[in-house]
Order: sequence, then structure tokens, then C-alpha cells
Amino acid sequence: MVNIGDILELNIESSGMDGEGVARHDGQVVFIPYALEGETVKAQIVKVNKKFIFAKVIKVLKPSSMRVKPACPIFFKCGGCDMQHIDYEHQLNIKRRNVQSCLDKAHVDASVAPTVPSPKVLAYRNKAQVPIATTSGYACAGYYRSGTHDIVPFPPEGCALHDKATNDILAALTEVINEQNISVYDETSGRGVIRHAVVRRGDDCYAVTVVVNSDTLPHADKFKQKLQDLGVPISLSVNINKADTNVILGKSTRYLYGDGEITCNICGVKASVSPQSFMQINDDICAAIYTRVAQFVNECRPDAVVDAYGGIGVISNLIAPYCKSVKCIEIVPSAIADGKRLAAANGNSNIIDNVLGDCAEVITRTPPDENTLVILDPPRKGCDKAVLDAIVASKCRYVAYISCNPATLARDLAILATAYKVSSVTPYDMFPMTKHVETLCLLEKSCKYS
Repeated sequence: MVNIGDILELNIESSGMDGEGVARHDGQVVFIPYALEGETVKAQIVKVNKKFIFAKVIKVLKPSSMRVKPACPIFFKCGGCDMQHIDYEHQLNIKRRNVQSCLDKAHVDASVAPTVPSPKVLAYRNKAQVPIATTSGYACAGYYRSGTHDIVPFPPEGCALHDKATNDILAALTEVINEQNISVYDETSGRGVIRHAVVRRGDDCYAVTVVVNSDTLPHADKFKQKLQDLGVPISLSVNINKADTNVILGKSTRYLYGDGEITCNICGVKASVSPQSFMQINDDICAAIYTRVAQFVNECRPDAVVDAYGGIGVISNLIAPYCKSVKCIEIVPSAIADGKRLAAANGNSNIIDNVLGDCAEVITRTPPDENTLVILDPPRKGCDKAVLDAIVASKCRYVAYISCNPATLARDLAILATAYKVSSVTPYDMFPMTKHVETLCLLEKSCKYS
């Protein structure tokens, strides 16, 4: 029996889903963040329950050859990353094993391919959603400490996952907040003005959105001038969010300088993206996944494609040349508006139908037929069961499933596998230096159901 505060010497046997070390003590599993497979560590017990023990590293007695020096000086304090202390090749192996483990637990018969690496492992994010807080009397930008809402301020050079311009923009915003003595939102009291800063990078511009707990952005002219002084193309918006919520963006956005949109080119598809529309955060890996989906559609040559959870319809436009019609379903109104403009700009308005609605309602109302391919790209919670049930019951022959959560992916594949064969499962490192992974699965109707 161990107690909180006890110090143990432990051998790390494997890696957990979050990249933490996994050991055993008297038959119980011990999870130890920042410990690596093959290491021997001195660890202190911080939490004990019936099934698991949680500990923290006090000293690494025998380091792993996979341990490297983190690029960021605050890595072990900040919760923005999980794996900067791990050699990149091993990060990729951990992610492949995590996906395989989830599939095995869900009894999905499929072998997971090696993780496709990201060309950039740092400075790859094209979007930063950063909370603003007050520390030692000054406003600062930073990510939360793991498991808390306590902000760890960025180091002077900024976050290692952002590019230089994004870090410069965040620094400029906090300078204005401090210079003009603008209050910062406090979650406990619900008071204060500045909540978050959102920065999106496109091909032609950085779109900056300041989220406020008020009707206006105080000293908007000062923010505009400070951002213009950086010498990069920038638009500035204010988003109103007065709700007591963890949701970052409110429903109302006003453009203060520029139109608030960014333009980007993904595999030849030209897209304009507004602040509230979803886009993948790693351009290179996004292009790799979308290219493979397009290849799959080209190989299958369906008459119609249903792009479920389709966002602004980048995939819809990419695969439009390989089918007669595309139904792009999305529940966010601004994404539908962006999607219609996107289809028009790429000459696909006659092929793509951007449908506003809940995927479960739309697909159950009009189930896909035999000559239809369905693309699923749901949020982390995975697909609604009604969507999966409708696809299984339909004559739809092919499915491409893009997932950012191996656990919900495995749950959903277990349902689809009652009617489909999982042809391939490929993880893509959309989020280097973190525990997260994107996975593309390709499925084909089993012979007995065709």
C-alpha cells in the first residue's frame, strides 16, 4: 500500500496515451508524466485511487536514449505541449501504438501504418487561441498549466509552436493592454475586459481577433497602430463573449481593420476563412491528408460524395473533379457562407451543395445510396451514432474517416466494421510535440453487404 508523498524507484515499462511513462508497483499501474519507456526514475506519489497511481518525477536515475532537451524553456511548466522531451521518431511511434491500442480495445480488425511525420515540428501552427491573464500585476499571454486554468506566461521569444509573426502579434497585444491599463478577464469574478487573443495565419494576411467581455475593444486605435507597426499584413477584429463559459469565441464579431478573413491555398483550392470557421492547424499535414482523400475518391469514382462535418468545404472542392455532385454538410452558419463563396471561387457551385444542418438529421433524412462515398471529419467527440447507423444501413460503398481522437475513432469504427472492411488506418502527425494525432481511415463495404 502506497500513500501520497511516498517516494519510489520505478522502471518505466511503456508509454501511455498522453506520452507519460507507465510503471508498475505491487501490481498497480503507475502513471508518471515526463518519464520515458526504458528509464529508471525516482518518483513521488501524488494521487492514489483503486485502479491507478499517479506520480511525478523527482530524479531520472537512468535516462532513455530517446530523451532530448526541450526547445522551450518553460516546457515542463506549460500545458501547451506534451512531448518536447521525446525524440521525434519516438513521438511518431508512440502515436502509432496509441491508435493501434485503441483499435485493439474496440476489437477493430485493422493494422495501423507508421505515422506520417510533419515536415515542421516547431512553428507549424497556423492558428493560436491564447488566453490572456494577469500575472504579478501585468497582462500576459500564455497557455494553461496542465490540468488547471492557471496561465504560464510565454517566454520572451514566445511559444515554440507559433511562427515569429504570431509571437510578435501576441506580444504587441499584451503591450497595449499594459500600456493602456485595460483590465483582464477573471474567471472567478466574471469581471475584466480582455479574455483571449486569436491569431490565424493565411497566405496573404494574419487575422487577429481580440475576445472581450464587453461591447467594445477599448483603445482599438492603439491596438491597430501597434499591429501595423509590426510591418506584416494584418486585419483586426473584436469578438464579444460575455458568457460564463470555457468556449473561446462568442457569436458576435466586428471588424475593426480589414475584413477579418485570411486567404489560403490548400492543394490548389483557394479558400477565404472567417474567424469562426474551422481549418486544420498544420498546413503541410492537412495537405497530405486531403491529397490522400482526393486520391481515394479518384480511385473509387463515385457518382456522389457526402462531405459530413465538412466545414467550409475545402475537401469538397478538392474532390469535385472526381464525382458528379457533393453534399457538404456543416452546422456552423459562417462556415456555410464561407463554403458557398469557396465553391464559387473555385468554379464548383454547380457541383457542391453546401447544406446547413446537423449531420445526423441530414444523413438520416437522405441516406447515401450505392454510388455514394461518405467523408467523415467529425470533432473530437466523434460521429453521432445516428450518422453511423444510417451509413451502415445504407448501400454506400466507400467511407473515408478523418479523426483527431483515436478513442472515439475506434468506437465509431467498431460500428462501421459491422458492414465495412477497414482497408487502411494511417496516423498523421498534425500536432508535433503534443499527444494528439490525426488519423485517416479508408473503408469499403464488405462483400456480404454489397
